Amino acid sequence: MPRRASPVSILAFGMAAAAAPAWGEPGLQPLEAVRAAARAHVARLYAAERDVRHEIRAGRLDPRLRLRACDRPLETFDPPGARRHGNTTVGVRCPGSSPWTVYVPVRVALIRPVVVARRPIPRGTVLAPEDLRLAERDTAGLPLGYLTRLAAAVGRRTRRHIPAGAVVAPGALERTPVVRRGQRVVLLAAHGGLEVRAAAVALGDAAPGQRVRVRNLRSRRVVEGVAVRPGVVEVTL
Repeated sequence: MPRRASPVSILAFGMAAAAAPAWGEPGLQPLEAVRAAARAHVARLYAAERDVRHEIRAGRLDPRLRLRACDRPLETFDPPGARRHGNTTVGVRCPGSSPWTVYVPVRVALIRPVVVARRPIPRGTVLAPEDLRLAERDTAGLPLGYLTRLAAAVGRRTRRHIPAGAVVAPGALERTPVVRRGQRVVLLAAHGGLEVRAAAVALGDAAPGQRVRVRNLRSRRVVEGVAVRPGVVEVTL
């Protein structure tokens, strides 16, 4: 009486048959070799970057794909418009006697420490070191940008609420004004070795380096200068 195959044997045979095209069916290019070529292509792009850890995942290729075994080393390239990170595509081609080209979907994560909120931070908060910490994030998925140094955020004011653990984007911060509307300021005008000071009142808020209009208290003339430090506005003669 013929011996019946067990369900486990049938399952194992089915899995092996499905995997055969990707793992070396005679005369066919192993699909895993194609995926490996795509991963190596991306890894070369980031080989010189020491401040970032990259994670590269090549997408699955259709196991029904039949590619003739290439008799020359595979070549890789960036298709037109391909991104260097996030969800992208790498072209892999055989330049041999039976040429073919396939496009491998690849996910590239760029992991580096960035500034995040240590606690929920209300809008209008002037950030202190204890409000922040560094944490690893995939910067490929941060379209609003990020900061890599705590010092770049400390002392700046938040434009909106930032949840605990959220990445602190540059656009979520504004520089703290050193001159405020209605404040008495020193109007400083320098030319060569000559320096003139006058009392004035600010007509707006300004952070360091920002332009602001002020009114000279003596002449009543309105001029525009640059806030250089707390209570000081510099104008050019």
